[in-house]
Amino acid sequence: MELDGSLLPSPFTPKGDHPTGPAWYATPTVAYAQELGYDVTPTEAYVRYDNGRYLDAGTTAA
Repeated sequence: MELDGSLLPSPFTPKGDHPTGPAWYATPTVAYAQELGYDVTPTEAYVRYDNGRYLDAGTTAA
């Protein structure tokens, strides 16, 4: 028995609608799509090269 995936809601949109083109997704969502076997090809990404806690620099006292 084969399942027609187009009849199921999309797990990648809040309302379950199927995306019609490129969209912004969080890293965990993209990783989940790859786990499900989707062909994921990012076209653009914003990457933060610093590591560590984001707000630590502004909260430390001098």
